[in-house]
Amino acid sequence: MLQLKSLAVALLFLWTSNSFAVPKQIYFKTGMLKGMYSGPRSVGFTVIPTMEAEMEFFFSSAKSEIVKLVNAYDLSEAKNNYTYIGYGNRYYLGGPAINFSAQEFGVDYKSGVGMRYYVGWDAGIAHVLVLGATSSLDTTSALFQLGITGGLIYQISQSLGLDISLGSTYGFGFTTVSVGGLSLRGMFGVTYFL
Repeated sequence: MLQLKSLAVALLFLWTSNSFAVPKQIYFKTGMLKGMYSGPRSVGFTVIPTMEAEMEFFFSSAKSEIVKLVNAYDLSEAKNNYTYIGYGNRYYLGGPAINFSAQEFGVDYKSGVGMRYYVGWDAGIAHVLVLGATSSLDTTSALFQLGITGGLIYQISQSLGLDISLGSTYGFGFTTVSVGGLSLRGMFGVTYFL
C-alpha cells in the first residue's frame, strides 16, 4: 500500500518538473466514491470525502494525457477502503482546452476558454479493502481497473477553474484474495494551470 502511494508521489513530482515543456494543469477534488465488489467475499462501501488528485498534460488543444490518484479513506472507521493510480486520455468537446496567445506582425491573438466539457478514459491499479478484521489486520485485493470520466470545468481566471466530474471504473482482481467489481464517483474541486 505504501509502495503504491510512493509511486504516485514520485510520478507526480517527475511530471511537474520543467523537463516537460507542455502546458500542465493540476486538479484537487473531493466527493463521494461508491464501491461494489464481489468474489470470495462481497464488499460494498460508500466513502465521503474521497480525495482525487490529477495531473494533466496538453499535447494538443483538444486532447490531453492524465495521471490520476484517488484515495477513499473512511474517517469514521479509520480504514483506507480504496486507492487507485492510473493513466489515461481526456478529450475536450466543443472548443479548445487551453488558452492560446500568439503575436504575429505586431498583432496579438488571444483565445480564452470559459466553460470546458470533457470525456476520457483511464486504466490503472487499485487497492481495495476486502475485510477489515481488526484495527491492525486487513484483507485486501489488488485490481486492474478501466474507467471512464466526464465532466466540465468553469474557468474563473487564466489559471484557476472549478471542476465537476462523474466517473466509473470496472476492476478485475489479480491477487490471492481476488475481487472484481465497479466503483462510481462524483467529484468537485479546483484546477490550476502551471
